[in-house]
Amino acid sequence: MRSIITINLNQLKTNYSLLSNYLNKPLFAVVKSNAYGHGIIQITKSLAELGVKTFFVATIEEALMLRKYFNNISIVLLEQCTNFQTMYTNRIIPSVGTMSYLRKIISSNLSFPIQLKLETGLNRLGITNEEIIDTIKLINKSRISIKGIYTHISSKETYFNQLSNFKKMIIQFENKDSLQIHINSSNYLIKDNISTHYRIGLALYGLIKHSYLNLEPILSLKSPIYRIKKVKQGDKIGYHQSGIVKKDGYIVTIPLGYADGWIKNRKTVGYHQGYLNQIGETCMDLMMFYSPNYISEDEFIEIISPNVSIFDLCAYYNESPYEIVTMLSPRIEKKYIKE
Repeated sequence: MRSIITINLNQLKTNYSLLSNYLNKPLFAVVKSNAYGHGIIQITKSLAELGVKTFFVATIEEALMLRKYFNNISIVLLEQCTNFQTMYTNRIIPSVGTMSYLRKIISSNLSFPIQLKLETGLNRLGITNEEIIDTIKLINKSRISIKGIYTHISSKETYFNQLSNFKKMIIQFENKDSLQIHINSSNYLIKDNISTHYRIGLALYGLIKHSYLNLEPILSLKSPIYRIKKVKQGDKIGYHQSGIVKKDGYIVTIPLGYADGWIKNRKTVGYHQGYLNQIGETCMDLMMFYSPNYISEDEFIEIISPNVSIFDLCAYYNESPYEIVTMLSPRIEKKYIKE
């Protein structure tokens, strides 16, 4: 047995209900990057059962995987895929954020509905204000249609300026009242007078804090103990003998390493009836902790759990929740529970 990721689907349901009731608008679920490391198929299945109808993915591989399992959901593809016939056959909705990609889709001569992304201040992808007139003309002369229009917020400081820019830009679309409009995401659960939907990722997984919503993480990670070894003060542990025992105790070895997506430069904190500090370097498949007390080899060390908050880990490692969960390797077993 190696490490185990546990996903609490009941907490996912709770998070969804809190968000849905608070926003009082339909939610689009962002399930890219294997649902942020939570497992794209199981998460999509659970959210579809709760009533979510549209899912955003990053790659064509993710889109085709979802379509294989789910016939009655809308799938929006964020990457610029040019395998247009495959996309069309599988009813994949392209996200369009550049004029060049728009022209390529039009040249396919396929009647795609698209989600059109507008540039309002992030300066990454999006149709600019100067390109809107030409964009509308091209679309009106083509077989494609606009299903939705959205933008991506850069920061809290730019939010209201970007919202103002977005409102000015969509005025130029004659059919805007019949479109899906989505501006806000997990970081910006702001009620406005223009959004028809909210595009939510992190918040569904409980990986962001809002004082007005009691969202909780749905993912935990634990690892079985492979070996307990008694050590003495001064003993050297691991590669390059980089870990030095400061006091007599025990070395706990667990099967979690950088091949599992747990990067080498983290100095990990674990939990078993108290906090344990990693000692020595993280290996490809293993890591070691120092414990002052003996622990039975049939026990587990908690790596992410209610006792080891992912928010505390983010502060400790100087990383974001995105980094920690999306880097977890698919080789880690996932267990889905409903409590």
